[in-house]
Amino acid sequence: MPDQQPAKLYLEYLDKEMTIMGILSTFCVAVVALALDKILSAKISESPVLVEIWKSGQLYVLTASTLMLLGGYFFYRQRSLLAWYYGQICLCLFRSPKEVQDWLDDADSWETWRYYQTAFVLMWLATIDYGAAICSANSSWIQEHYLIVILIPLLSTGPVLLFRRFVLKRYKYEDEPFKVFFSRLRKRT
Repeated sequence: MPDQQPAKLYLEYLDKEMTIMGILSTFCVAVVALALDKILSAKISESPVLVEIWKSGQLYVLTASTLMLLGGYFFYRQRSLLAWYYGQICLCLFRSPKEVQDWLDDADSWETWRYYQTAFVLMWLATIDYGAAICSANSSWIQEHYLIVILIPLLSTGPVLLFRRFVLKRYKYEDEPFKVFFSRLRKRT
């Protein structure tokens, strides 16, 4: 039977990553709950700023909350995928230890971490929209141009995510996938 120590060490790592994904998904949901609770329960006499944020930046708050919840979902989805790899590696350790390296390689590939990367992008887009909601209380331009402020980050991020997804899927086992991609692209031209 081959040495199982590297697999066991990687399983410990996956366990820690699953814990982190659980914390991040909980964080995303908690941010939405706290933001909506504070803004929607604000009274003009107690917190006029929060009332004004809701009045002027309602669309920003709702968009940010939706993006943050989606981020939480993707962190949870990443956690679920890591748990699946964890289980498959454990099964292989007992059933066919020769296949363990293949599972370790797949678990560590760029392709496996796609949900994590997407979740972080969504979380930052949500942060931009929460910031826009706050700024809308004092800026008529942000109030009036909500489609621009919301859509430009979303539309510019989409192609970037698709490009990253393409490269990371194609070169999922490379240490530096973008370097390999651009190197091969230069060779073709």
